[in-house]
Amino acid sequence: MEGAVGVALGVEQPGGGEAEAGAVLGTDRGIVDDRSRGGDAGAALVGRRAESGVRRDDDGGNAIGAHGGLEQGAGLFALALGLEHTGEARERRPVFRREHEKAPDATDSLAAIIGEAMKRRGKIIIPSFAVERTQQLLYAFNQLFLEERIPPIPIFVDSPLAVSATEVFRLHPECFNEELYRFLFERRDPFGFEHLTLIRDVARSKALNENDAPAIIIAASGMCEAGRVLHHLRNNIEKPNTTVLFVGYCAENTLGWKIREGWDEVNIFGEPFKVRAKVEILDSFSGHADHSELVDYFDRMTGPKAKVWLVHGEPTRSEALRTALQARQHGGTVEVAELGQEVEV
Repeated sequence: MEGAVGVALGVEQPGGGEAEAGAVLGTDRGIVDDRSRGGDAGAALVGRRAESGVRRDDDGGNAIGAHGGLEQGAGLFALALGLEHTGEARERRPVFRREHEKAPDATDSLAAIIGEAMKRRGKIIIPSFAVERTQQLLYAFNQLFLEERIPPIPIFVDSPLAVSATEVFRLHPECFNEELYRFLFERRDPFGFEHLTLIRDVARSKALNENDAPAIIIAASGMCEAGRVLHHLRNNIEKPNTTVLFVGYCAENTLGWKIREGWDEVNIFGEPFKVRAKVEILDSFSGHADHSELVDYFDRMTGPKAKVWLVHGEPTRSEALRTALQARQHGGTVEVAELGQEVEV
């Protein structure tokens, strides 16, 4: 699943001595309450104020992706900190400047985007990671249909991996968070509903591009670097009534990043295409913390935090976050880690 877990260099417990290295504190934006894995906040090198020393402390988040567990920074003691900030939202081009919406706002935004797109009678293409992100979307759409907040529209998941992953999710309700588990027993299958079609074979995938009727197409890859989403973009990105909705992070210089950043023309399969489609961004589904969430997480930690390294971020975002965190330091240092750099704690 998406999200790096950061680096662990060593932890000092408040009561003295050195705790076991390798604990990662963070949260999970997703629909799975899996306490066996670290979160995406990317914080490492931390100990909890408890006799047991360092422990992993995950909070499953909620089904739409709120960072409930970022509040867990309170009570954590950090001698040194490695902070991963993949996809941290800050200082984008003005048309795209935003931080992550909170959970209720995310649902409202999704409903509004779909409503506006349907007025244009075009396709809505959603590049999405096959594991967890796609299932988050299906659950959100299921809720919107049940609440009659969006009109009926066909939804196609056009990704063999996403289809297989969805089946795995269905087989393991014991891993669902509380909200999703309750939905399963009180209502119905969270990942299946009347308007949904799951596509594995190539012929049915190609058929989607032969039909101009309005539809939502969820396809991998999330960064538009591979997968069937490339075919859907090639066939629809030059149509003004098409909507391309991004629901996650795209690394710099990927096709998804170029479209998000407002490029007028992009190459798909080596050929140039004008971007005439309407581009929407809904970062609340992102598996990564944004700028404000990371700063808040940092502030909630106790301890000297004498050395802080920022890892796995884009240069401009790293510098903005470094400046923000350095202003909160009292005698400590905040550095942007370099590839291959070795540090001593």
